[in-house]
Amino acid sequence: MDEPHEGEEWDANDGAFATRPDTPHVRAARFLAASGDLLAAVILIGGGMHLIGLATHL
Repeated sequence: MDEPHEGEEWDANDGAFATRPDTPHVRAARFLAASGDLLAAVILIGGGMHLIGLATHL
């Protein structure tokens, strides 16, 4: 009988990583996610620059 606090031996990398098939649909979703992140960054940076520009005129 095993002790209550005794853990199982297992390999930490065995099946720990998700594998996604490399299909056009998966690539398209990753591309859209990356494009959305880039667009959001551009909008945030541009908006900040615009607000700084407005603040210098007041």
